[in-house]
Amino acid sequence: MAVDHHLITADEHAVWLDQMLQSPHDLLWIIEDEAGPLGSCRLSTACQDGSPLSAHRTAEVSITLAPDKQRLGYGPEALRAVAQHATQMRFARLVAYLRPDNRPGLRAFAKAGFTDLYQVMQLPLAGDS
Repeated sequence: MAVDHHLITADEHAVWLDQMLQSPHDLLWIIEDEAGPLGSCRLSTACQDGSPLSAHRTAEVSITLAPDKQRLGYGPEALRAVAQHATQMRFARLVAYLRPDNRPGLRAFAKAGFTDLYQVMQLPLAGDS
């Protein structure tokens, strides 16, 4: 889940991508149309602290689409395809963490069949950046 709101540099993204591609806990799909790449969808079987989600037959899914490709049906279609793959991998559930202001993401996940489970709230404490 992207919780950091700062603009990510190309170098930061390259480091993240390299780590993600080497991770045995992550799968990445590139979403394309006839014009080329327009986003990505990721399935993660481990929490950010490294503990396995797979012990509960749960995986985390996330999606990123180019702004001009949102609201065209690509998001729900990609999420349904990832859900089908997760079913074949014998996962029992998928979870996704979205910010409440991410209206396109909320709509895409709802159209793909995801339901609102609970709200997560936070209080940044001193020293937290």
